[in-house]
Amino acid sequence: MTEAQVKEINRIRDDFTQKEEKLILVIKAQRDSMNIAMFNEISDNEYLKRIARQLVENQYQMELYRIEQAQQFKSVCTKVQLTDFQNLVIDIRDFFQPPRKKE
Repeated sequence: MTEAQVKEINRIRDDFTQKEEKLILVIKAQRDSMNIAMFNEISDNEYLKRIARQLVENQYQMELYRIEQAQQFKSVCTKVQLTDFQNLVIDIRDFFQPPRKKE
């Protein structure tokens, strides 16, 4: 990668990390609120469902951030670099899969 590509990818990663960290804090606070509300003596199921929906929406937003990051990353790389990266992603995925039991 060129120095310009590295700088741009670092900028993309930093931007994603900032967004991710903020959203992680929101999701954690929502989960905490939901857990507290679930175990109150009297639980408001409609309130719990609203929190659950907000949680899912924020998790969805996280995935949208990941898609955005990937699109930005792809715009910086050449076709050859993208092919190499795609192969690396597959190798990493396969490496972290649990070993299959032999029958």
